Amino acid sequence: MKKLTWWFRIVGGIYVLLGIGFIPALNAARLPMMIPDFDAPIGGAAYRAILDTRLCSGWR
Repeated sequence: MKKLTWWFRIVGGIYVLLGIGFIPALNAARLPMMIPDFDAPIGGAAYRAILDTRLCSGWR
């Protein structure tokens, strides 16, 4: 039973790290690295839309 407990802790930690990637401030900072040719103005409608649709849907 101890091995199962540690297994759940490890898997839970992985999910926490994945969840941190969905924080909007972190996504906004990663956008220029992930899509270098994206030329929409920062803070504009297209910029916010790409953050909402692409980065939060698991597209990497």
